[in-house]
Amino acid sequence: MSVTRRRTQSLDWMNLAFKAHETLWASAVVIAHRTQRMAMAGAVPSARDHAEFARMWPEKVAAVASSARRVAMSAKPSDITLGAQVIGASMNAWLAYAALAGSRTPGQFLSRQARLAQALTAAQRATSAATARSARVASAAIDPFHRTTRSNSRRLAKPRPRSAR
Repeated sequence: MSVTRRRTQSLDWMNLAFKAHETLWASAVVIAHRTQRMAMAGAVPSARDHAEFARMWPEKVAAVASSARRVAMSAKPSDITLGAQVIGASMNAWLAYAALAGSRTPGQFLSRQARLAQALTAAQRATSAATARSARVASAAIDPFHRTTRSNSRRLAKPRPRSAR
């Protein structure tokens, strides 16, 4: 694997981790704000509170639908093949390891050790390719949630005008 490709994979995973961190942080802020608002609203919520509470479910449904759509659009048919290759290569590595463990002669041990090394190399290649795709698909999946929570966090953090309090 080239250095550039490895760097790109690392950046894909770092980008996903950053988005996940931001999403979790922003959602904690939004949940705290809305929970406090519900507690303070009591039996008679204001029109502003009603509007805020009413937007919660539709925005979640929209984010889930958008996420599913983005995953479907970014996933490729070859991803299924890639996943099957990872599972197959991993199973071959485990079988090679089991065969190595059952060696009875030094000659068997050496030949099975070489087969295990080949199987592990094949598993590493398949896993590396799948890892790069996984980061991109996961990033596409988290984008709608990231966008919604960040937007809500910024909107809810703005000070309210005196008349709306």
